[in-house]
Amino acid sequence: MAKSEDPASVLKSIRKDKSPHNIYLLYGDEPYFTDKIERKLVSTYMSPDAMDFNYTLLYGNETNGADVTTTVMRYPMMSERVVVVVREAQHLSGLDPLEALTTRLPGSNILILSFKGAKPDSRQKAFKALEKAGLAVESKEIREYEMHKYIDNLADEHGLKLDSSALQMLMEHLGTDIVQIDKELEKLEVIAKEGGSPLVTTEMIEKYTSVTRQVSVFELKSALANKDRGKATKLGIMMSNDPKGSPVQATVSMLFNYFSDLLIAFYAPDKTEGGVMRHLGLAKPFQVRDFMAGLRNYSAPKVINIISYLRKCDARSKGMYGGYTDQGEVIMDLIYFILH
Repeated sequence: MAKSEDPASVLKSIRKDKSPHNIYLLYGDEPYFTDKIERKLVSTYMSPDAMDFNYTLLYGNETNGADVTTTVMRYPMMSERVVVVVREAQHLSGLDPLEALTTRLPGSNILILSFKGAKPDSRQKAFKALEKAGLAVESKEIREYEMHKYIDNLADEHGLKLDSSALQMLMEHLGTDIVQIDKELEKLEVIAKEGGSPLVTTEMIEKYTSVTRQVSVFELKSALANKDRGKATKLGIMMSNDPKGSPVQATVSMLFNYFSDLLIAFYAPDKTEGGVMRHLGLAKPFQVRDFMAGLRNYSAPKVINIISYLRKCDARSKGMYGGYTDQGEVIMDLIYFILH
């Protein structure tokens, strides 16, 4: 089995001078990488003038295993290969015919199965066979402490260099929203090329991106870590008034990650900044600040209660307790519970 849990390395490995795998299984909680790997595979191994006859895009809820098999078994027309992409592959019925592809698929053809929002059922015989014969790439949810390396990689792709303050600003305002970060870096790439320098500063971010015009969930996290009641309440009201820009489920998810990591920090053998950084696997000094504040302002039992309440808020935001749920009310109740 060829398997990688690092989508970034897979992206780097996709190039015209390197032969592709015949089968790709793309899945995980971070759709950004799943989509990006799919697009790069197609653009790298399928020339535009060959697309009409040799590229097929299917959707799992509109096709089945037999049709996918027939489509990808075709011989290419005036092209080196056939490329077939199946999006929403978690809805694909009748996977058994796909098992034959592990031994019969023409050597040049590529099948890309993209699973969204769900991990494939690895118990299925056909899936096991495909996984063994191809490359399975799991795009895991990006944690806050990992973001710096992903932003650095994206900056490199755009030909940019971020100074430390610019990196911190992007992380604090956009958090783990890597899709939005990529969009903002695209804007900055244009500006940098016009200016003749790859260096990105906070002044450029403020002037040319939408970062400063958004209420950041990371600002709320920092206010809660420092028990700044006034700022946390103000941010909560602003987020309540902008449910589309500040979705409650994303807010709950980010705070859940923070307090889960904070609980781990309580058990660090060395509670100095350096010790907590090592215990949590953090790479940048500014990443540890909110954890140090949390250690000062909360106790481990309180953090356990907060994590439990965050689970309830997540269920409540999804209407699991019945009736209409006001998203702003969930945020304000959560802020009050954390601070009291």
